[in-house]
Amino acid sequence: MSDVKIEINGRSYQIACEDGQEDHLQRLAEFLEKRLQDVVSTVGQVGQDRLLVMAGLLVADELSDAFAEIDSARANPDPDTVKLLQDEAEEKAEAKAAHIFELLAERIESIADRIEAS
Repeated sequence: MSDVKIEINGRSYQIACEDGQEDHLQRLAEFLEKRLQDVVSTVGQVGQDRLLVMAGLLVADELSDAFAEIDSARANPDPDTVKLLQDEAEEKAEAKAAHIFELLAERIESIADRIEAS
């Protein structure tokens, strides 16, 4: 575990996180700080707790909108995107099949060589 010092609305906090997640946690804190400053610019300094609740609600609203967009995209997929993904899947499947056939051919040749040698 690591400790990361973040600053939100001029106050410092020591937050524990898993090793390797320090930069990610710092980016999340910067994201929250930006939303908090958006609230401050609209309503002013109305108290740390209230500001954090309002900023949290803004982030939750953005997350809700993102989930709604994802659900909409799943329900009504873009035909071009579907075609692109299908083409990519076909290419991968063909490459994998070609590789398997190459391995089988090598195995068959190996068996044939052993039969000829005996």
